[in-house]
Amino acid sequence: MKKLFTLLLMSGFLSLSMTSFGQCDPPTGLSAVYNNNVSTFTWDAVPGAIEYEIQFKYPVYSWLNNEYETVTSTNSLTLTDIIQSSTFDWRVRANCGSGYSSYTESQFTLPCPSPSALTVTNITNTSVIVNWTPAPGLNTNISDFAIAYRIANSNGAWISAGRTFGSSKTITGLTPGTSYEYCVNQTCTYFNSNPVIGQFTTTSTGCGVPAGLNVLNITATNATVSWSGVSLTSTYTVQYKKATSNSWTTVNTSATSLLLTGLTASTQYNWKVMANCNGSTSGYSISQFTTAACPSYGNNNSEWIDFFKLGSINRSSGAESGGYVNTGLSTNLVIGSAANSGQISAGFSGNVRNQKFNIYIDLNGNGSYSDPGELIINGGSINSAGTINFSINIPGTAVAGSTMMRVMMRRTSGVSSPCMTVFNGETEDYLVNLVTSSLRGTGSGYEVVTVENSKVDKITVSPNPSNGIFNVTLPRIIEPLYYEVLNLSGAIVKKQMLSNKAVFQIEIQNMPKGIYMLRITDKFQKQLTHKLVLN
Repeated sequence: MKKLFTLLLMSGFLSLSMTSFGQCDPPTGLSAVYNNNVSTFTWDAVPGAIEYEIQFKYPVYSWLNNEYETVTSTNSLTLTDIIQSSTFDWRVRANCGSGYSSYTESQFTLPCPSPSALTVTNITNTSVIVNWTPAPGLNTNISDFAIAYRIANSNGAWISAGRTFGSSKTITGLTPGTSYEYCVNQTCTYFNSNPVIGQFTTTSTGCGVPAGLNVLNITATNATVSWSGVSLTSTYTVQYKKATSNSWTTVNTSATSLLLTGLTASTQYNWKVMANCNGSTSGYSISQFTTAACPSYGNNNSEWIDFFKLGSINRSSGAESGGYVNTGLSTNLVIGSAANSGQISAGFSGNVRNQKFNIYIDLNGNGSYSDPGELIINGGSINSAGTINFSINIPGTAVAGSTMMRVMMRRTSGVSSPCMTVFNGETEDYLVNLVTSSLRGTGSGYEVVTVENSKVDKITVSPNPSNGIFNVTLPRIIEPLYYEVLNLSGAIVKKQMLSNKAVFQIEIQNMPKGIYMLRITDKFQKQLTHKLVLN
């Protein structure tokens, strides 16, 4: 059964008899307002009307398959606990006794309300508890909160602190004596709330914390990390690891920079540095970088990319050292979207020379630009020092998540390979976050099934058996709200909001070996299950 209203009482429908009055005009002035979990629907009163009939449905359904309907003797209706962030059609008609008028239709999208009353407690030199008050109305089975933090006023990338169904979260691994800003988002069914942002400052220690973290000369296998010096410091401790790893590599140095070698291409790394001050230590300063997908660099003494814009990326630059730069900048692009407009221009030393540019996006996130369709722009032309417009499409087959984008410009003949080196021109790497649309169509429903015995498209889980990390891909028919992992006793050992994500990863490495059940619940509260085997 489809459920538009999670807690709406469906009883008490009125069935009023009709008497012989005149035919009604259709209602006008339809309006809908949301406030504090209360949705109020109004329309102008129709002269002679004795009742009004109101219906609600999802936009993809016909009115024969409406979600809810009722009648009222007044020209307004108040409802509570409608699924926040949901879009639906609603219509109303009047009855003047001899029959109903025609319907008047409208559409309404409920907001995803932001949490409020942010506070911080239990502040130490490396941790803090952030607290908030949830907005009323969402069942915690289908909604949680996402928390992130970063150095205050840095405009750096947000660092995820995880998600919770509660109203507080502990953030650890912070740097002593440092000001941070943090944000909390409500994660609703179809789109998230606006973030609520607060600030706090960790307590200090006697040893200064390294600042000015920077990463230079990033290639597919190497990167140089650097930081500002701290007075009274004898050595520094640097740690780095893949973002997905639980194990750090530790190096001590007396310098304020360190060359990291033997890295993996197209991989995000976390790194941190602390000062050792003759018997005491500071806290760690933390940063991230992503290695290049494969080496690519040009001879850019005469020509280089001096401007690139796409989405929220907007970068002006001179000739990059070595003919290559990994910018670390990123933007969101919607899977299945068309005509994402951008701009590029070339800088020249001396005469203007004809240039060609290519743009590659790793659409499946496998660390390579060589798969079909990943050459997004093939040989765009630059023949002046002015700005050139371009447009790109993101196919519906792209895999959601953060992935690499490479922009290459070469003199005259264009770029034939994403891994080309020693050409006249320049290469710039960026990140793009491939996301699903916040208001996808709902599609048709499906039955509660165990996938192994179902005739519907199957859930893909790999590897399975696994050492605790399972990659899950859902059929496009499913619009999931959340997943649960259950042990053989039926106890829920893990639960996570999905918000329509069709591709996601489950990590249960710390659970005992054995058989578990994955249970996925969709927006209609229907469920699919799949067996997981943990080695």
